Amino acid sequence: MVAGGCAGLNYLLVAMVLGAYDAHTSARAWWQALVAYLGIIAFALVGNWVRVFVLVCLGHYTEMQ
Repeated sequence: MVAGGCAGLNYLLVAMVLGAYDAHTSARAWWQALVAYLGIIAFALVGNWVRVFVLVCLGHYTEMQ
């Protein structure tokens, strides 16, 4: 279960809404819109993983100071 205040969940939800808006407003075939939507979700997931990794590394190397 993911906590309600999780920044990663909020990040993903915003990306999904923006991806849906882009897919809906673009003049594309349905499969191109689907690929763009899934690509945006994948990009958001990878971006969140990078964000978490950087935060963990910062905490480790600064010894939480």
